[in-house]
Amino acid sequence: MWFCPALKRPEALRRLADSWEKYEAGTPLVVRVWEDDPRREEYFAQKWPAGWEFYVSDTEHTAQALNEFFAKYPDEPVYGYISEDVVLTGQGGLAHLEALAEPFFIAYPNDTRHRNTLPTYCAIGGDLVRTLGWFAPPFLKQRHIEQVWNVLGRHCGLLRYAPQVVFYQDAARRETEVSTPDNVAFSGYVAGNAVKMDLALIQQTLQWVENQIRKEAGFDEAEFVHSRPEEQVVQARDVSGSVGGRERTGEVQELVGELGRVSGAGAAKNAQRPAGGGVIDTQARAGLSNGGLPFAIEAKDYKYKDISVLVGIPNTGEWKSGMAMSVTLMTADFMQSGLPGLRSRQLIFNSAESSMLVTNRHHAVKRALQENATHLLFIDSDMTFPAWALKKLLMHDLPFVAANCTKRTFPVTGTAFDFEGNVIDSSTRTGLEVVRQVGLAFALIRRDLLEALRPPLFMMEWIDGIKEYCGEDVFFAQKVQEAGFDVVIDHDLSKYIGHIGSFTFGYGQAGAAAPPHWRV
Repeated sequence: MWFCPALKRPEALRRLADSWEKYEAGTPLVVRVWEDDPRREEYFAQKWPAGWEFYVSDTEHTAQALNEFFAKYPDEPVYGYISEDVVLTGQGGLAHLEALAEPFFIAYPNDTRHRNTLPTYCAIGGDLVRTLGWFAPPFLKQRHIEQVWNVLGRHCGLLRYAPQVVFYQDAARRETEVSTPDNVAFSGYVAGNAVKMDLALIQQTLQWVENQIRKEAGFDEAEFVHSRPEEQVVQARDVSGSVGGRERTGEVQELVGELGRVSGAGAAKNAQRPAGGGVIDTQARAGLSNGGLPFAIEAKDYKYKDISVLVGIPNTGEWKSGMAMSVTLMTADFMQSGLPGLRSRQLIFNSAESSMLVTNRHHAVKRALQENATHLLFIDSDMTFPAWALKKLLMHDLPFVAANCTKRTFPVTGTAFDFEGNVIDSSTRTGLEVVRQVGLAFALIRRDLLEALRPPLFMMEWIDGIKEYCGEDVFFAQKVQEAGFDVVIDHDLSKYIGHIGSFTFGYGQAGAAAPPHWRV
């Protein structure tokens, strides 16, 4: 549900209403009118769009109004905030933000001023709001609200930027078209790693934020980042040399969790705050368990107890920055904690560079066998994924298991097909499924399967019946099944995978046509 705290500007709200009727007719909006507003009667002298609900309150300031709105509607799946000086520009934008925000993300549009750098207006997943216990920080009145959302979202991996959804701020309205911002790949990074609510991290981040505001030290994002402790080195090898020879990963959640050490008196004061007054120190209300992971970790008897995973990254000489960050987070997570039931673990990186994808994949298989790796993990260089993605696939202990990654097209569809030739949509399914074929953009292959196969494993074959080439992944799936193994996909992991293009595609946009204000 969307909320607008109106204050002394009925003419601005009129312009929002006109754009609302044009692009969002029928979408509900709750409007708060301050009871002491000198222009209060002007709000009630007009006819407003169907679905708009007004109420009068003595809460003057924005933060108070947002929290009062949350108290009135405590069970919403998404809470959206929009200012009365905003003008909407395209159909379906609000629904798109709501889809990105569920269940505990912060989704925000292109406001044409701050763009991807600040969530001036946003939709926040209901689970996150209920876990925090507030829609706006209770220690604020009017200013800095969006900065709190920004720092919280960035440092806890909860931001989702929608550059194609454009909100004009009326005071700075421009008549020219707004092109898609640069740095769209940033949304891929955060979407790919925004996979859980780490409540300890959220609490420590908020302690730091409150301390900075109370000291009136300003809101310097760079200062906040630089206040982090140094990263710790993890034992991970780069055998290809293409990652630059830098062994510089760290357990990111633990690293950022150290923020509490720099919050000083503010942190100590906040630690004494009762649970009902700020961050709730339980994960039950968010429906999460197991440290916030969206799956359970259990000890089991793995085929290989000394795990050595060769991470094969086929590319033409470049990685997307969002993908590189995802690899860093995955490495840190796996090397820091591993899985119960394993004696040892190792990651080996192979970045095969060639203009021929089949050659890249072939070289990765060769290197995996040469290194005596127990597993080969294929990751395409334009994918984003959560830090726990490798663990999720390893836990199945299957010869072949992959994510059903999406294509970079609208409408968004998966790359897996069932045995009747139907495209499989993982956004509506859960668990594992045996399929006829799936892309290799994020796929884990066990050594016993690799040893059972004989070259060629990857070919671009001509299919005369359809007058098209089949992909190397289709050919590989056929080889796997001919050798007596199943091709399996993990629907749950698939929902967290992003595919970076001019927009980062994922199941959050499944079934949607091209969003409003799409620019190529």
